[in-house]
Amino acid sequence: MGPALAVSLLSCGRGPESTAQAPAPAATKAALGGENVAAVGTQTLSKSLAREVALARKLLPREAVETLVSEALLAELAVRKKALEDPEVQRKIRAVLARHLVARLRAEAVAEGPWTDAELDAAARTTGFWLDVDRPETRVAAHALVRKGAPDQAGLAKKLRAFLLEVPAIGTADEQAKAFLAKAQSFPMPEGHALVVERLEDPFTADGRVAAKGPPRGLEVTFAKGAFDIATVGGTSEIIETSFGMHVIRLLGVFPAKVAPRDQRVTVLEPELVRKRAAPRYQAKLQALFEAAAPKELATGDDLLLPRVTEPR
Repeated sequence: MGPALAVSLLSCGRGPESTAQAPAPAATKAALGGENVAAVGTQTLSKSLAREVALARKLLPREAVETLVSEALLAELAVRKKALEDPEVQRKIRAVLARHLVARLRAEAVAEGPWTDAELDAAARTTGFWLDVDRPETRVAAHALVRKGAPDQAGLAKKLRAFLLEVPAIGTADEQAKAFLAKAQSFPMPEGHALVVERLEDPFTADGRVAAKGPPRGLEVTFAKGAFDIATVGGTSEIIETSFGMHVIRLLGVFPAKVAPRDQRVTVLEPELVRKRAAPRYQAKLQALFEAAAPKELATGDDLLLPRVTEPR
């Protein structure tokens, strides 16, 4: 822990025991040439630890040792004053450890190397950011549906398609949609069975993703593929069967793909890229804690979108 944090923690002590002034333990240098460089109370500071701190914090070897001694003194004093038993101190310690865990997981993920194209594609598809950085070709359409349960459903759908082929593919998208929907609504259906007629305002992809802001929405892939099989705007699909029934689709518009430059994709998708790389390490650390039956809390912060897990006590 850093000096500022340790002082803050000590200031939270309560009761007679926490305010009692115990003599601060002295730092004792270890014998030269040995593995140990210092000892503070019951704590021994090794050369390897000092080396790791020097590299991690970009310090000179002597500065690393002095830092370790200072922090060990404060930690020893906190233990003697029983400051670590204070709930508020424990909360602060957990928060600091959580931030350090997040930072380490992030650093390890980035250190693996440049993001691959496969990682970028996967990150774009699993977040709403694909709309901005990796939007494939999208289409808009109108359709008429013969619901499941209608008598002679297949026969009705066949007649419906022939009926709707009479609608000319002329005019704007709005004009074509209006003509198609009006024609479909005039199709005679058996008594008690209504035709579903709808214009899909939001564009959608070939795999059914709806290209609109807000909560993710989607269409059945079979329906989307049927729309993408139509060769030209104004064309009419074959009969497309989904879990809802049998559809006839009129294609109203096509929008080209929009893919951002690679550096922009990396910038926008980095939180998801880091999360995907860090998640396996997080799970491994969590599993190790469970196997050791250590009653500890592990938190990672919202920026990695990883869950907070508390082991049973």
